Amino acid sequence: MKTVHCSFLVWLLVLSCSKTGETIEEIFVPDPTIISEYHHFNHDGSLMAKYIFDEIGRLSEYLRPDYISVSYSYDENHKLIKIVKTDLQSNSNESFSLTYDSENRILNFGNNMFTYYPNGNYLIDSPHSEYEYIDENDNNILYTEILNHKYFINENGFINEYCGYEFYLKTYLDTNNTEIIWEGCGGIYFHSFEYLDNVITSSDQNDNNPIYIYDDNTNPLYFPESNILDLALILPTQYYGLNNSDLFPFVSKNNLIEWDNGDGGSESYKLEINFNDTNLPVKSYYQSYYLESPEGNPYVIAKYYYQGDTIPE
Repeated sequence: MKTVHCSFLVWLLVLSCSKTGETIEEIFVPDPTIISEYHHFNHDGSLMAKYIFDEIGRLSEYLRPDYISVSYSYDENHKLIKIVKTDLQSNSNESFSLTYDSENRILNFGNNMFTYYPNGNYLIDSPHSEYEYIDENDNNILYTEILNHKYFINENGFINEYCGYEFYLKTYLDTNNTEIIWEGCGGIYFHSFEYLDNVITSSDQNDNNPIYIYDDNTNPLYFPESNILDLALILPTQYYGLNNSDLFPFVSKNNLIEWDNGDGGSESYKLEINFNDTNLPVKSYYQSYYLESPEGNPYVIAKYYYQGDTIPE
């Protein structure tokens, strides 16, 4: 609500002055409670990634220095409608548009089309490639590869479960003009998460089941009006950039402070967060544990910068 209020005040100022015939330059007034950038660091202190936000606190860019930049655009209802991926090494761009049906289910992601099956309450996207080649025995082979993405919509209306598998088909004629077909299936992948009280409480990724624990403070990365929650399992399957775990902080209203490795072992991980005067996080330290004993030294894993802060390059 505070971001809408701020924008409305600026608009009124421009409107009242325009009636006098005067020209006025619109001035952006920073809000120190709105996130501007979030920096994620490696163990050695080097920068892993930057998350950059727009003036109302929506994720606008994911940046991996010297590797990749991914920008995000939204409509007036905060639905994600366009993604532009830039390879920083080759300086090449790929653009993906997203469209939705009347019930806000995704229909298209770039050239990939989604089909909704109401009986099972799931979406399927099946991109495939097909090409011909000559093998070592001079057989002309038609090769088809299909990657099935299946997304289940839960009773609360968002996607919380994904499974995928690869299927390939090879067809050719042998020396007796007999059609030969090879086929196979592999690479089965499964991922789901549980969502309770606006936080992800657990996930299941190929039989790994980490449990997540949060504090009671506001997570500044969380923008509840966006549809990132519904896309958290779709985006990583459609392009290289963000993993599922990279998106999880953007759909949880509180700050993650502890989790385990999900395989039933003895390892766990904790974050110690420093807060500013308005109780918003400014820095978090990462510490791993084995049998509840710390391993190595804690290190800074993230820094938060808000509107008006001085942000290092």
